Amino acid sequence: MVGLMLLNRALAGLMLAIAGYHTVRLVAAGRGRALVGWQVELTHLVMAAVMAYMTLRPIPVKPDIALLIGFTVSAAWFAGRSVRSLSAGARWRVVHRMQHSVMCAAMLFMLSGALTGQVERMQMMGSPDASQLSLLSLALVGSLLVLSVWNVDQLGQLQASRFAPGRLLRAAGTGGLSVSTVTVSCRLAMCLAMSYLIVVGGR
Repeated sequence: MVGLMLLNRALAGLMLAIAGYHTVRLVAAGRGRALVGWQVELTHLVMAAVMAYMTLRPIPVKPDIALLIGFTVSAAWFAGRSVRSLSAGARWRVVHRMQHSVMCAAMLFMLSGALTGQVERMQMMGSPDASQLSLLSLALVGSLLVLSVWNVDQLGQLQASRFAPGRLLRAAGTGGLSVSTVTVSCRLAMCLAMSYLIVVGGR
C-alpha cells in the first residue's frame, strides 16, 4: 500500500511537470512561435492536470460536465483531422492525429463514472486482473499500449533523424521545430499513465 501511494505521488508529480511543459508550449503556440496547434497543447495540458488529480484523490462518482464536453469535442475534432489527413493522402499524419482522439476517449472513460464502478469491483474481489476489466477497458488499454509502442518508435526516429531534418518532420507528423524528444516522451508518459489509471484506478 505504501509503495502504491509513493508510485501515485511520483506519477502525480510527473503529470504536473508535463502540464507545466505544455503550458509553456501553449503560450508559445498562442504567440505563433510553435507550428503545432494550440489545440494539442491545451488538450494535453488538461489531460496531465486531471490525471495528476486522479492519482491523489478518489475518482469522483459524478463526472465534471465541462471536462466531459471538452474531451468529447476534442476527440471528435482530432478524429475529424485524422479523416482529413487520410482523404488528403497524408497517411503519415493519421496516427499522429488519431492518437489524440484515442487519449481523449480514455479520459472520457475515466471521467464518465465507468472507472469508479470498475475500481469498486476490484477492491471487493482483490487485486486487479484481466477478468475484472470490461471489454471497453481492455480495448482502451490495448490501444494506449499500441500508441506507447508507436511513440517509442517515434523517439527512435527522432534520434536517428538528427542528421536528416526532412525525415524528422515526416516521421513526427507535425512539422516545425516544436517537435522534440521531450514532446514525444510526454505523450508516451501520458499513454502509460492512462493505462495504469484504467487498470488500477490510480489506487
